[in-house]
Amino acid sequence: MEFVAAPTTPRRLRASSVVGLLALACDPEGSAPGDDLGGAASKGDELGEGGDSCEAGRVIVAAKRVDQPGALELSGLVASRAAPGVLWAVNDAASDSRDFVVAFSEAGKAIAEFELGGADNLDWEDLSLGPGPDSDADYLYVADIGDNEKMRGFVRVWRVREPTVDPRKDVKGKVKKGSVEDLAFVYADDKARDAEALTVDPRTGDLYVIDKQRDADGSTHVFRASAPFVDGGLHILEPVLDSDDAEMLAGTVVGADIRSDGGAILLRYKDEDNRLWFRDGDEPIEATLARAGCTVPGVDKHVAPRERDRHIETIAFFADGRGYWMVPEGEKPPLFAVELAPG
Repeated sequence: MEFVAAPTTPRRLRASSVVGLLALACDPEGSAPGDDLGGAASKGDELGEGGDSCEAGRVIVAAKRVDQPGALELSGLVASRAAPGVLWAVNDAASDSRDFVVAFSEAGKAIAEFELGGADNLDWEDLSLGPGPDSDADYLYVADIGDNEKMRGFVRVWRVREPTVDPRKDVKGKVKKGSVEDLAFVYADDKARDAEALTVDPRTGDLYVIDKQRDADGSTHVFRASAPFVDGGLHILEPVLDSDDAEMLAGTVVGADIRSDGGAILLRYKDEDNRLWFRDGDEPIEATLARAGCTVPGVDKHVAPRERDRHIETIAFFADGRGYWMVPEGEKPPLFAVELAPG
């Protein structure tokens, strides 16, 4: 593939922040697909800006199942802003729906499945929503960044303008090849890295990747590529932070999301609780992650025994930023809703 040079001038948008209480979804035995998944309330974490510990709050139960045939091995999730109540997702390379983006409602109802023309799924690991060439539209960023064998010379992000969907319908379609942008990225140190977490800053359009490998130095690394991005261009992922300078960052990161106003960042960790940071003004994301944030529970240890073995790689803020979603892998997975109620 022939690449073209990519400019590096970023854009900025304005945003605000919120703080709240955690409400965790859980799934008891015997729940039927599409039904509410109930359970007893328990202790959660109170969230506050900064601080490396969180006081107790109330856990509220609310969850559904995803009845979307194309949602099989979900590895990326994001909430639409243009279509309230719609969630977009992608599957990893092990799925039969490997070259598709799928949409379903907050109640788990299937809405859409779109094949991305010309896009290959070597290892799709995350999904983000962010700005793009048209300032009046949102774009889906499909992160083909997995590299278990650490052999890839570059990784790809497939960018497509968010398709228009009607939450009342269930449609299948294809985004034409010419409408799917192919953005290539290389790490500045020329190392091949395995990563599962990507997110796009809605204020600047900059793209962030957090690797999951533990190098010989034992560190977790954050990389940034500065917007704008060019279709067919080769872009550089510059190292901007590692866990040697940000202790709370350390661990195996498998998912990430930035709130739609850019004011908070969530990271999903393998077999650990989630972590949440609140941004201070327009500081760079790496400056936010360098500070101590809050540990907020995932769902793995709270769900019913039959669900505990389901691996969860996805995490996505609600469109209004007042909570977040998590969906495990497998057929008809539970859709976990974690509510961040205003304090």
